[in-house]
Amino acid sequence: MKTLHYSIIAIFIIFVSGFILADANAMAYNDASGWSTLNVTGKFLYSNPPKPDQTFKFQYMVVNGILENSTVNQLGSYTYSLNSTIPATFELKIPKNYPYSNIGSPIVTVSVNNVQLNPQQYSFLPSDCFFEFSIPFSNKSIVSISFTRHLAAEPFEGDDVPQYCANETVVPEFPFAIPVLLVAISSLIVFYRLKFRQLNS
Repeated sequence: MKTLHYSIIAIFIIFVSGFILADANAMAYNDASGWSTLNVTGKFLYSNPPKPDQTFKFQYMVVNGILENSTVNQLGSYTYSLNSTIPATFELKIPKNYPYSNIGSPIVTVSVNNVQLNPQQYSFLPSDCFFEFSIPFSNKSIVSISFTRHLAAEPFEGDDVPQYCANETVVPEFPFAIPVLLVAISSLIVFYRLKFRQLNS
């Protein structure tokens, strides 16, 4: 009977630790500098051979406003619903390795409430890891960003980025695997030690 109790305790510890680790990871999405992260699934459409989906980190910050909703179309268009009572700024970092287009050097367009902005009205700066935008808006606004693409069914790709960009732009496939495995092994060691003591007592 004691062995059953110890087994239940070990399973409970493993189960709870998974939730604790998941919560810790979720809290990490808002860093001290004010940036937040949206996880976006990137599909490498029309790749031959097929490439698996990856989850990418889109980083954003709204100065003097809030982000109410976001929609990412796999075909290279992004829409963000924003709100503010005073003039505000929407900052966005799109990972350059996200599969955003099927054309070599796409043309970027930005619009607010269906009015296209000229390049002097917003900031667009490609860095090593991201396409970085700074877009002004006010009141309730819909900000749209799009990358020109071919209509043909050609492979969608992202840009080649330095290796150090991976931690900033891509979510690991199994982010909790190693921590949960360590907790599970530790729990089993404790369980077997208790069982060994019981047999020798």
